[in-house]
Amino acid sequence: MLCHSARNALAAAAIGALVLIGCPKPKEPPVAAFVADFIEGEVPFQVTFTDTSLPGTADITEWAWDFGDGGTSAQQNPTHVYEAIGAYSVSLTVRTEHGEDTETKEGYINAIHSGCILGEAALTLPRPGAVVTLPS
Repeated sequence: MLCHSARNALAAAAIGALVLIGCPKPKEPPVAAFVADFIEGEVPFQVTFTDTSLPGTADITEWAWDFGDGGTSAQQNPTHVYEAIGAYSVSLTVRTEHGEDTETKEGYINAIHSGCILGEAALTLPRPGAVVTLPS
């Protein structure tokens, strides 16, 4: 990189300043980063993702989310609902005029079963004082 320098005689005498002229700022690409408000929950499991990316030397102009279950979003801070049980990897790609970057968190979201089984069952309670034997 070629930069031109100049010294103002009066300013240089007063403060010893060196003025650089024509030095462009380096073009730094963004660094993708994100967090989720919750990473484990029962299905249907709603998660809000927050973009925490560093923009580099230009504004971020595009967000591309992949939620790992076939769902995607172009919002900066999206909300997504996981309908099926499983561990999901999530990716965020951010773009600026100086480049792009992707962060992927493997197995980041864990959508679990609620533990409740829906259906009908007949329940017969023993009479008070009866002895109940359970199989081992």
